[in-house]
Amino acid sequence: MRSWLPAGEALLQMIAIHLPSPVVAQKYRMEMLYEGPHDDEAAMGIKNCDPEAPLMMYVSKMVPTSDKGRFYAFGRVFSGKVVTGQKARIMGPNFQPGKKEFTMFLYTGVCVQTETVLRQAIAERIKPILFMNKMDRALLELQLEAEELYQTFQRIVENVNVIIATYNDDGGPMGEVRVDPSKGSVGFGSGLHGWAFTLKQFSEMYADKFKIDLVKLMNRLWGENFFNAKTKKWAKQKDADNKRSFCMYVLDPIYKVFDAIMNFRKEEIDGLLKKIGVTIKHEDSDKDGKALLKVVMRSWLPAGEALLQMIAIHLPSPVVAQKYRMEMLYEGPHDDEAAMGIKNCDPEAPLMMYVSKMVPTSDKGRFYAFGRVFSGKVVTGQKARIMGPNFQPGKKEETRKRKGLKEGLPDLTQYLDKL
Repeated sequence: MRSWLPAGEALLQMIAIHLPSPVVAQKYRMEMLYEGPHDDEAAMGIKNCDPEAPLMMYVSKMVPTSDKGRFYAFGRVFSGKVVTGQKARIMGPNFQPGKKEFTMFLYTGVCVQTETVLRQAIAERIKPILFMNKMDRALLELQLEAEELYQTFQRIVENVNVIIATYNDDGGPMGEVRVDPSKGSVGFGSGLHGWAFTLKQFSEMYADKFKIDLVKLMNRLWGENFFNAKTKKWAKQKDADNKRSFCMYVLDPIYKVFDAIMNFRKEEIDGLLKKIGVTIKHEDSDKDGKALLKVVMRSWLPAGEALLQMIAIHLPSPVVAQKYRMEMLYEGPHDDEAAMGIKNCDPEAPLMMYVSKMVPTSDKGRFYAFGRVFSGKVVTGQKARIMGPNFQPGKKEETRKRKGLKEGLPDLTQYLDKL
């Protein structure tokens, strides 16, 4: 009977014909498989069964090897790839977000998807800045020591700069674009909790205290710089009496705030809040634990300020960037009127706008178009030539007739505070 009607063939036939492939099934099963936010990077990787997304794997069986403490892991990969030497974040069978029991985390560092996006940005002449996210997890879940966290940050910065150096030409139009915490082009923080900082911000806090130039202090708060609190002297070598400046003056205050709040030491919390200049609003006065931590950190180190500072200082304005990016943005002749308008960021040139999103209005067949204006102005009643995503110069396909714009840009100034 086994030779005549092998069970394997029958089962394989049923599976192949009647069960959906992972590409199909994971689109509607993602919500059942993943407990995190359903719009984050991991969720989208699972939903799209994306091999370039972060590794997400369910381990169903662990078999011990001959080496003590090492196992063979058998399971199902939902996104990403398993690569030799790869670091992974391992969540135990009783893992719950925010709790440490049965949980071990290992930093994945710069994942494949990040490298892909960074490579594409450099190819399109977009200058990068770096933000290292999920710092709250390093303190609350991993409970890393300050020095260990610094080493993790340093390793990520080095890995990012290796990628940048590989794909960027320092002699090209963008020049050198490597990121450097001591120059303020690297941010640290927690996007989920809404707090972030750069070394420039901490240097501004300490510059008057040390009576030292801001730029010099920024350089001393990163790298192999150590401070002896007893002798008040700086050193380039670690010894028993000194401590790394980044750990002492940047991480230690943050660690103290986390420790006092998460251990409910009210008197210590009040003293720390006074030192860092944070006043708790009446509606937040009854909060404690992680809820209070979010409020305090957002008030002390608001993410918006850190990100805005990095963008304003380190990223080029459209007037500067479009001079060397025009060739990447415009497929037509690089000496025509439209090209020159983009290159010079000229408001008097013909309207050139890239539409990134179309939102339908209540009127059938009409849309709100959101995008970036590279030259010219959007004016009510203005006629525009609309070129579709597959437009090719010299061909009529994907080109729409000129239409009058019903409405120009709304006045957003009244919403600036909210934004």
